[in-house]
This record gives sequence, structure tokens and C-alpha cells, in this order.
Amino acid sequence: MTSQSPPAAEAAGAGRLTDHPLGRVDPVAAGALIAHVLRRAHETAMTLNAPDEARAILHVARSFADELATTNPDFDRLCFITAATGLGGQGHAA
Repeated sequence: MTSQSPPAAEAAGAGRLTDHPLGRVDPVAAGALIAHVLRRAHETAMTLNAPDEARAILHVARSFADELATTNPDFDRLCFITAATGLGGQGHAA
């Protein structure tokens, strides 16, 4: 039995939010839910004095922001990251 590669068009878009079942939900509602979950995780990490975990959550928030921005040209990355971490533009680098 031989293994076949997926078609190029399919491989090029693999993993995009718009190809995922969640991509069919309201993007504003999805973004708000994601930000809420990340915010709780970030606050927990900060409460536990776990800066490495807090930075990892910031990285995940940035990744989600990048992905959500690909589905909506008017998406506000900074607003999402602020909502997801509560950092409010404090300049934390990851």
C-alpha cells in the first residue's frame, strides 16, 4: 500500500481556522471566548508567580491573534492580546 500526499491546495491551507469547524462560528464570539479562557489562565499563572507559564500564555494569545486576523482584516490584535492577558500595553516581551 502506498501513501499519497494531499493535494497542494489542501496542504497549503491545512490548519487554518477557516478550514476548522470552529471557523464557522461567529468570529467575534469565538475571539471573546478564547480571550476569556486565556485571560483566566494568564491571571492564574501570575497569581502563582509562574512567569514562564505567563509568557507561554502570552505567546498563545499572540498566535490566536495572528490567526483571527487572517479571518478578519478589521481584527484588532492589540485589543485581543490585552483582553487575553490583561497586560494593557505594559510592554512585556515574550
